[in-house]
Amino acid sequence: MQKLRLVAVVAVLIFTGCKKGKVVKWNGDIQPEMKSEIKTCTDSIMDAVATGNPQKLRHFFSDSLLKETGTFFDSIVVQMNHTIQSSAYSVLDECYIKNPQTGERDSVHRENKEDQGYQINFDAITIETYASLLLHEVEDGQLLITCIYGKYSGGWKLNTLRIGRYSLYGNTAIDIYKKAKDNYEKGDVMDAANQISLARKPLKPAFQFFQFDKDSEIRAFAKKILGQADTTFRFPNLIAELKSEPTIYNIRPMAMKEGIFPAITYGTQIPLRDTAAVKKENDAFQKIIGQLFPGMEKNNKFIFFQAYQQTSNGLNPGLHLEFVMHGAVDQP
Repeated sequence: MQKLRLVAVVAVLIFTGCKKGKVVKWNGDIQPEMKSEIKTCTDSIMDAVATGNPQKLRHFFSDSLLKETGTFFDSIVVQMNHTIQSSAYSVLDECYIKNPQTGERDSVHRENKEDQGYQINFDAITIETYASLLLHEVEDGQLLITCIYGKYSGGWKLNTLRIGRYSLYGNTAIDIYKKAKDNYEKGDVMDAANQISLARKPLKPAFQFFQFDKDSEIRAFAKKILGQADTTFRFPNLIAELKSEPTIYNIRPMAMKEGIFPAITYGTQIPLRDTAAVKKENDAFQKIIGQLFPGMEKNNKFIFFQAYQQTSNGLNPGLHLEFVMHGAVDQP
């Protein structure tokens, strides 16, 4: 009896050990020959996008992706070409997946010690899948180009191609979230709300195919902070502290190389042609900014103002005057 049990255990171990399971390899663990093969495909794809060549790009699309794009294929290439003018790129991560189960939704997870961890979601159309995440530099940051290949009889073909915002001047959604959270913990709600609103675009750089580990956490934080800011700071807001009574209409984030700073749009009752008087009003405005929005002058190297002409119907669009306030923070 014991011998039969032992045989049964050994049989189970042998069966389990021989069973082919899912294989996942990242970056340096991927075979160099395969990486080289994918790089050849990627170089051609980037060149096709940068030169706006639909026929060249079509060669790398799988039948399923061609069916998905349909009659819009050429116009999609034109749109991508408007965004990407150069074939230059760097590799963020590469992942090879071999999955015996096809036809199902699958995902792979990438850990990161700096809270930048994420997962790639994809349809396992073929047994072998290769995900290549590329970074493309643009004037105000980076784009993420998500290429998910399937291995077909004719070679590697794209099952997914997505282009989306990955960073703003070097700040990913995670970086922006950390800065907003830090300001909120200091009690500076407006700065926190101003910053977290910028995290929305880079939070989903490949739509449903890419998801940061902190996605839900960031969304919950944004909902909480933006709701609190809307309740605390209602716009339009007439500034009764100043005799000229300017009216603040909105505060939006302005991302630039030096960081993310608030830009305040307001209406002035002083004729814009009297630039000296408008400047004097703005100087007074700047002196009470910390009273109106606690922490703002301490957290920001710059605060931007746009003064529009106030009318009985609101702001008169078009002509306006711009001012810059230098805050107390010294940033590199």
